[in-house]
Amino acid sequence: MYEFDEFPDIPDDPEAPQQASPKVEKKNGAVEESEKKKQARRYLQTIEAAIEGQHGDDATYRVACLLVKDFALSDADALELLEEFNQKCQPPWDRRELEQKLSNARKYGAHMEGEKIRSESSGPRKNGHAEGRTESSFVPPTHWKRLDVATLRDWDCAPLRWTVQELIAEGNFVIVAAETQTGKTLLGLFLSHSILHKGKLFGRLEITPVEKILYFGLEDPERRFKARLLDMQGAFTEPLVPGRFIVEIAPDFSLTDERMFLYLEQEIVRDGFKLIFLDTYQKATPGLSSFDDEKQALILHKLANLTRKLGVTMIVLDHVRKRQSGNKRGELVLDDIKGTGAKPQNADCIILVERTPDRKQVKLQSFSKDCDVNVRFLLNVSPKGSSEPKFNYAADLAELGADSKARGEANRQKVRDCFKDAEKLSRADVIDRTKLGKSACYAHLNALVAGGEFKSEGKGKNCKYWRIRPIESSG
Repeated sequence: MYEFDEFPDIPDDPEAPQQASPKVEKKNGAVEESEKKKQARRYLQTIEAAIEGQHGDDATYRVACLLVKDFALSDADALELLEEFNQKCQPPWDRRELEQKLSNARKYGAHMEGEKIRSESSGPRKNGHAEGRTESSFVPPTHWKRLDVATLRDWDCAPLRWTVQELIAEGNFVIVAAETQTGKTLLGLFLSHSILHKGKLFGRLEITPVEKILYFGLEDPERRFKARLLDMQGAFTEPLVPGRFIVEIAPDFSLTDERMFLYLEQEIVRDGFKLIFLDTYQKATPGLSSFDDEKQALILHKLANLTRKLGVTMIVLDHVRKRQSGNKRGELVLDDIKGTGAKPQNADCIILVERTPDRKQVKLQSFSKDCDVNVRFLLNVSPKGSSEPKFNYAADLAELGADSKARGEANRQKVRDCFKDAEKLSRADVIDRTKLGKSACYAHLNALVAGGEFKSEGKGKNCKYWRIRPIESSG
């Protein structure tokens, strides 16, 4: 997409008679290409040259979009005029670069072809548009598809391709959410570096490397990025080709600014990035309430649509809701993501991350719409300065949960077994007999009372417990 208001209306031809428009030979109501070229050439004369260091790359791309989209020129005519414009650029582009810009413009430019063509039938212009033109007309973008279910088996669908097996698929819109100070950026940089190389993420998940990654950093200064990347450098021995992994420090970037969103899209297209990290979503939506469903949904829809339109993967780092003061939160769930419910609705995959209390490990769990089996890992975090990968597989959370449940049931049985029929015991007695910790013992006793197996009387140290059901004879 590109902004048309940045360019002026087509100037009148000073050599043309003022009393009437020059006659143009038409075929099927369309302006002949020679006239389109004249209009486009006059238009380009009003546009300033593209200058290196002054967003000249973007300016040249916008001109290419104008030629192939607004003026609907053929590749040959568009290249001819772009080369004329190129003569005043500083420095000029080479022919191959101009051809690439025209190719990208034709593929990704979003406005209707022929937008700025002036023909006899268009009449006078008003507010930059030809009077009599149907403003409500809509041309579906090229990435939309109209499919007939009657020919379901003949649908030409791109197959599911995993960038990271069962975690991140090509073209996914992914949200990684965690509490502040969890290490989201550290994990994002580690994921970026890992996905550039063959191997297994965390030593478990197969990687299909991507060609180019753009990491858009909004919160941290470059010195922190440098320190974090240097700290994990020892685990990545294969040298990087320049241009494959770009970190762009953009503290003022805002998804609510159409110009900045356009800049991001053009950068992706121009440099051929296949995977983009945005760190963080909250910083990229300044002044916007996290719970404003209407406005948040529009932004999230645009991000999700960008992945479909350009065929890229977008990973956005985000936050979870703060836990209530003094409250212990259970395992993170989708409802813990901060803000609007439009986030899980628009995302193809949600990854939740939380640190363990000792901060030596993190719990990672995924919720992917492309996979029936969620990734649920406990990861070790290597200490600063270690040559080991920054994040390493420690255990499967599902297996840990099953083991923990089994241990819990075994400990509860210990509590049951330490009571004789009709015997009343204090908490201290139960701790002494079972050798369980105080909190675990209290929890099991309270659960047995709540479940109707035990009864209690008294409070605090004087509280006594006894079994209601007699011990069944093993004989």
